[in-house]
Amino acid sequence: MITEITIAGLRRSFLVLSSSVLAAVLLSGCGGVVSGLDSDDTQTVTDTPDNSPDNSPDEGVDSGSDVDNDVDDSPEVGGRVFNHPGVITSQADLDRMRTKVAQKEEPWYSAWEVMSTDSLTNLGRWPRPLETLDRGGAQSNYGRIYGEIWTTHQSALAWYVTGDDAYAEQAIRYLNIWASVMTGVAGNTNVSLLALYSYQLAESAEIMRSYEGWAPEDQQRVKDWFVNVWYPINDYFLSRGGRCVSHYWANWGLANVASAMAIGIFADNEKIYNKGLNILYNGLGAEALDQLLYRRHPGNMGQYQESGRDQGHASLGYALYGAIAKMALNQGDDIFAYNNYELLATTEYIAKYNSGEEVPYVTYDNCDNVNQTQISGGARGIYRNGWNLLANQYENRLGIAAPWTRKKADEIFPEFRGGADELAYGGLTETLEPYPLGGAPRGLTPTIRDGEISLSWWGATGSERYTLKRAESAEGPYSDIVTRGAEELLTYTDLDVENGKQYFYHVTAISPVGESEPSNMVAVTAGHDLRYHLTFDDLDEGTTDGVFGKALVLDGIDDYYTIDKPDLVSGLGDFTLAGWVKADTDRGWQRMIDIGADDQRFMTLVPFGVDRQACFIIAKVGTFGTYYVEKATQVCGGHPVVGEWTHLAITLKGKTSVLYVNGEEVAREEATRFIPDQLGILDQIWVGRSQYGNDPLLAGQVDNIRLYSGALTADELKALYVAGTL
Repeated sequence: MITEITIAGLRRSFLVLSSSVLAAVLLSGCGGVVSGLDSDDTQTVTDTPDNSPDNSPDEGVDSGSDVDNDVDDSPEVGGRVFNHPGVITSQADLDRMRTKVAQKEEPWYSAWEVMSTDSLTNLGRWPRPLETLDRGGAQSNYGRIYGEIWTTHQSALAWYVTGDDAYAEQAIRYLNIWASVMTGVAGNTNVSLLALYSYQLAESAEIMRSYEGWAPEDQQRVKDWFVNVWYPINDYFLSRGGRCVSHYWANWGLANVASAMAIGIFADNEKIYNKGLNILYNGLGAEALDQLLYRRHPGNMGQYQESGRDQGHASLGYALYGAIAKMALNQGDDIFAYNNYELLATTEYIAKYNSGEEVPYVTYDNCDNVNQTQISGGARGIYRNGWNLLANQYENRLGIAAPWTRKKADEIFPEFRGGADELAYGGLTETLEPYPLGGAPRGLTPTIRDGEISLSWWGATGSERYTLKRAESAEGPYSDIVTRGAEELLTYTDLDVENGKQYFYHVTAISPVGESEPSNMVAVTAGHDLRYHLTFDDLDEGTTDGVFGKALVLDGIDDYYTIDKPDLVSGLGDFTLAGWVKADTDRGWQRMIDIGADDQRFMTLVPFGVDRQACFIIAKVGTFGTYYVEKATQVCGGHPVVGEWTHLAITLKGKTSVLYVNGEEVAREEATRFIPDQLGILDQIWVGRSQYGNDPLLAGQVDNIRLYSGALTADELKALYVAGTL
């Protein structure tokens, strides 16, 4: 018996559904329209009066779920030690801000002058607390808290800059009185959006935690207030059920992730902090990192999940995930660099479009049958704070060029009070010293699409142009093949290539200090190249004679094989996946191989799928699916025979998928929606096991699995079937 242990690290929870019942379950949970509100929809998170519905077309709704809202308010024993202050503004941020203002250094001093003369920074202000904060209910009153947040935050910053305790007393006065008076929240499902305010309040409280005049018992009362009154909102939403997984727009989840992480940091509660962090990495909803970026277009233009909705909500997304990423960074968790700077890809996309430029777009679908065929111009160019944080993190801390993000940051500097969903004055708190000139480009990534080599890369801060270079060996010599300006899309498709020939690429940057060192080097074989080959010839047990060498034997009870290679499909566009399988039974949906992250994002080859035909599926159900057959790609054909070796192969070239059984084409699909690279990081790769917990394990044998970049031709597939190699 062979059962390989799963890949180390945080794992996703399985939605225990089989492929055959997925459609019915999803359809039963998608009874609303995302932008509408059900007239009878209510939600009570804490002990509040009965709620009446909010009929405004604000957000989506929840049909209810069995969620345990009990909050464990004790820190993890032996858990992490949080860095304080460490919500959005770190100690280094505060010290830099104070020093720069004292020295009247620009641009910090100008930003300070604007904030310090803002009327809501004035001393002598008093809070107007509410016992119950209502959003979407009969007594909707959440607008009251906007000014309260701004005064608290601006007073906290003013205290740190000036050292004047009068500002500190004002900030803690607001926190103490609100914590003493406000005991609950109310409203319909929109109550979940109160999380937008709790993360901002926790940021202010975190800045004030070092103020010696804040009595320990008062500070503890405020911590308890966050944990017992605010956090249940987050816990309820982030533990949600009852709706199909992509029903809610990303900003809902991001607001609750931001709140949970901020509360966890301020309250020194690792369980609460991890609730938010784990959702980012392992969640299935639109707020998860692998769902935020809907489609990465050439040149690292990252279409955001809400871009087809309107720009007000799309821009709220960057403001929230920027704040979240900064919180995580302060605690040693780097989200800014995740998946080749995924957040920057979406930030640049949003910034470019809202600067009046055009960006690529593909149709967005979700499980509520929302179908957005073009990017929305609604609220285009909206004023929204948060650009300075992102521009400084990428350009001045990491040295990555973010021209469109920087353009927006400069336009709104120093970030005046505007909308209530994000804090102001990021120009004061987030501005960093410039990154040194002369840095190299990075993240050069090749993808073969429709038989052509497409390359994209990230620029370097302060560079004026970039030169892509190519060679026929890793050592060179390298020849210039194209130059791109700093604000052009940093991408190029190399058409001057020969099939079967390997090419080597890197990029250099030109800045006022000269030409940089080259970026990372990538090697690409035009046409097709064997990317991964799995035989079982080196296994000492659990094998038998196969078609070529040894074959893996699986018992259909608890056997499966884990491929520990999470970058297996990274950068993969056109491809060929092939292997041999001999099934002992015709139980449907047994996997020969399943490459995925969870039951929402995967690609798989099965010997017996629809009508006992061989099938290939590539799906991103969390974003796309009423049912993956309709919204993703499923190609089925041929009829493998139980107890006989069958060679299965799938090719993708451009948008055309072709399925082969025993070297013969049996089905094709001309409108394939995804390439593997667009599914995100896939770290659950199994032979003989499905991403769906109720699908049967494979009973039978598997041999000689091959993954190629590029699509093999029909003749090459025939040769692979006959000879086992090319």
